[in-house]
Amino acid sequence: MPFWEVGGITVAQDAPDVFAYTFNQSNVTQAGFSYSGSSLKNRPTCVSVKYFDNNLRDFANELVELSGTAFKPVRKYGYNKQNITAFACTSRAQANRLGKWFLYTAHNETEVCSFETDIAAGITVRPGDLIKISDPVRAGKTVAGRISSGSTTTSVKLDRSDVDMFGAQAPSSFVLNVITEGRNDDGSAKTDPRTGALIYEVQVVSGSTIVGNTITPGSTLNSAPVAGSAFAIGYEGLALSLWRVLSVVENESTYSITALAHEKDKYSIIEASHTFTPRDVTQLAEKPDPVTNLQLEEILYEEGDKVLQRVAVSWQQSPRANEYEVEYRLDNDAPESRFVTSTAFSIPDTVKGTYEVRVTAIGYGLDPEQTGRRRSAPTIGTIATVGKSTPPSNIAALNITPIDQHTAELHWPEGN
Repeated sequence: MPFWEVGGITVAQDAPDVFAYTFNQSNVTQAGFSYSGSSLKNRPTCVSVKYFDNNLRDFANELVELSGTAFKPVRKYGYNKQNITAFACTSRAQANRLGKWFLYTAHNETEVCSFETDIAAGITVRPGDLIKISDPVRAGKTVAGRISSGSTTTSVKLDRSDVDMFGAQAPSSFVLNVITEGRNDDGSAKTDPRTGALIYEVQVVSGSTIVGNTITPGSTLNSAPVAGSAFAIGYEGLALSLWRVLSVVENESTYSITALAHEKDKYSIIEASHTFTPRDVTQLAEKPDPVTNLQLEEILYEEGDKVLQRVAVSWQQSPRANEYEVEYRLDNDAPESRFVTSTAFSIPDTVKGTYEVRVTAIGYGLDPEQTGRRRSAPTIGTIATVGKSTPPSNIAALNITPIDQHTAELHWPEGN
């Protein structure tokens, strides 16, 4: 979500984050909180997401329907399709998640809250920030207010007592929401990378207790709460509502804030694993058939004044194969592999032993997991090579042809 800030455009992302601020009746105007919702008949039940597919090298559309998501479809809305374009999206999975986010938001984050606040909150909250609201009109109970002076990291002073908030009986423990200095994972203070100023955020402390107007947090706070800042209490049966800020508008003496309802569990639903069936845009992308008619033959040949041996490997061409992987090994040695585009291969300088040869056809398209090209099952053959260790076969016939009275010519058929 882009917005204008300090003379430039800033982009906010709908992603898991900490809560930046908490609001209650003490830091908004007397008008309080105003709520509105979206029209039922305008809520989409499917969405077509346009994105750039790197595999197709062209724009594609991913259709996400409400009936195909993990959250409940609402039949009474009918078939209401909307089209959106995914910016800088090059993957089908990313487009599908965007479609799920769009549908989930349209059906579960349907309420908008508007209110006006003071300058302290107005200059702190930005569009995209997560906030918490404790509205006594909706809750039927006032369990929020402001921090008083004298608060520390282990003792928080309030502007009202436990009797004012809970009556005769306060809960044995509750969750305290108070604004303190933010902390990084290593425990260091969070600072604004542009200005270096400390970043404050809502610290949530469970297991807190109250006596009079003093709260003992369940754990030590990051910093002592500032006097006049807001606090809110949640406990079993009464929780704070969650919102994401859409806009912040500066008025003459106040700031107007508009926020959209926020469901913190939506990310796990949207990011749930999903397996895609690859689009078949060409038959060349289909899995090739295994090779057939695999033949292995040992051959002796002359090279200079030497007689060498090799194993000739041949097979019949496989449909939809772009190339072949030939893997061979002698007895229990480590296998060696070569890639060829023809239907023949020679294993050079063979020795006596047993050679196992595997030939795998490799296609044009990627496998369903997009980890590599589609491959056929290997075709396996073996051959026992003897090389020059076996005596040649006996001569089948010996013939003599006289030339003259002193010489003659011997000849015989070629042996193995």
